[in-house]
Amino acid sequence: MEEPDPDAQLLKIIGHISSETTGAMHKEGITELHHFIKAYPQKRGKVDKMLESTGPAFRKYISRALASRAAQDEEREVAVADTLSSECLCFLTPKVHNSRLI
Repeated sequence: MEEPDPDAQLLKIIGHISSETTGAMHKEGITELHHFIKAYPQKRGKVDKMLESTGPAFRKYISRALASRAAQDEEREVAVADTLSSECLCFLTPKVHNSRLI
């Protein structure tokens, strides 16, 4: 199966974000853009160039939304790491019952 063309994907995503529909389509487009940038970090410059051709308010909106998605990812990663860490510690910590090691 052939890999999708990243440039074509990016144009489609930008189309979702800049379409005249609002709400869910914008949020979905921004989430798609966030995933795209994670998958193709080398395309960040192209994304930035495309956004430069938009108005300052729209750019700021997109930048904040992308930063929010990145922060959510980081929080999720920390929560998962904390969970895995505490689960590992449970296996390594001896259990004590009635002052006896079990």
